[in-house]
Amino acid sequence: MKVLTFFVIIAIISGCGSSGTDSSDSFRAEEPNAKMIISAPEEAQSADFNKDSENNMVSQTNDLTTDINKMLIKNGNIDIEVSDVNSAKNSVDSLVVEFKSYYSGEQLNKSDYRFDYNMTVRIPAVSFDKFLNKLKRIEGTITRQDINVQDVSSDYTDTEIRLANKTAYLERYRDILKQARTVKDILEVEEKIRVIEEEIDSFKGKLKYLSEQITFSTLHIDLYQINDTEMKPPDSFFSRFWSSIISGWTGLTEFILIFVMLWPFLLIGMIIFFVLYKWVRKPSKKKEKI
Repeated sequence: MKVLTFFVIIAIISGCGSSGTDSSDSFRAEEPNAKMIISAPEEAQSADFNKDSENNMVSQTNDLTTDINKMLIKNGNIDIEVSDVNSAKNSVDSLVVEFKSYYSGEQLNKSDYRFDYNMTVRIPAVSFDKFLNKLKRIEGTITRQDINVQDVSSDYTDTEIRLANKTAYLERYRDILKQARTVKDILEVEEKIRVIEEEIDSFKGKLKYLSEQITFSTLHIDLYQINDTEMKPPDSFFSRFWSSIISGWTGLTEFILIFVMLWPFLLIGMIIFFVLYKWVRKPSKKKEKI
């Protein structure tokens, strides 16, 4: 009985050992597959990351290109107080020639206290900042500066699209006009064509205006000079009193001179009055005699 029990225990121990070895081997056999399963998502994630990076780079490049191609209208105003307006004007003339600009308006105002020279200069947009920087170097004091920038990219693009659509519609209506048979159809199509042509001309005019504003910037320049004038002290009472007497005597003499100048009219008026008076008195005397 003991011998049988001993063999049973030995068999159990040997079975347990073989099962442990099998499980270890199976885990080791499956281990490469596990590594492959784990590495595959990592490679996919890496590929997705690279793709996203490329997309971000492309998006940033497109944004940068859009910023570069923006259509901007730049206008400004600048007031400069100078000691000599004529000399400053000559400096501005030199800048206009240097940067291939032109005057679209000039105005001169001069008084005892102030000397102004107002100019409106059209400057190539690419040279606007350089022109402004050199203008600031003119000897004087900048008292006001106002620069405005307007982005008209969307408006310009929208107008171009509308123009292209209207042009396509115009071609279609012209084809329809060729196929029209009745007078009514011909008149209706021609009216449509007329309306579309007017809209096309309007869009072309707007594009031309925007192009001119984009190509040339506008700068309003005001060069002014303050003249030094001595302020006279107010007159005293006696000086003003004497001035009033002189003014009164002057007024009296002017009245007498005017009265003397009108003597022919006064003489004629007196004669007419005397004749009328005699003519009116005669009927009254006749009535008294009766």
